[in-house]
Amino acid sequence: TNSGPGGPEGWSKCHYDISTGVPPNQRHLLLGGEMSMWSDTYCYESQCGAFSAPMPVGHALFPPSADDSFAKSIGGMIWPRGFVAAASFWNFNASADPASQAFEAGIYALNDKLAARGSLVCPSHCSCDQLSACGRPYL
Repeated sequence: TNSGPGGPEGWSKCHYDISTGVPPNQRHLLLGGEMSMWSDTYCYESQCGAFSAPMPVGHALFPPSADDSFAKSIGGMIWPRGFVAAASFWNFNASADPASQAFEAGIYALNDKLAARGSLVCPSHCSCDQLSACGRPYL
């Protein structure tokens, strides 16, 4: 399994109005949302329970000896997509266009600030997958 594309193309599904389909008189009950990151593309078959499947794409990052690389990998898979989802959950703005230059610039500015503080994020203007960031392998 490969990750979704980086940048605005990968953000489109994260920018979502969680009140879609909720009757107006029940919207006050919405408290937020959740974004999940499945890690089954990293673990060995016997630990994931997929005994007849081929080795997951990120299996080399599963052993404890690869923890530093795993942290960079999973951080790059989650962020900055997670920023887009969090903004949608907190205060969805239907007029915001996640493909616009202004939206992209705002997300990358936040991403760069957090990277400067030591957060493990996918570098701005880059795509990250389980095994690499910007085309450079983690191992």
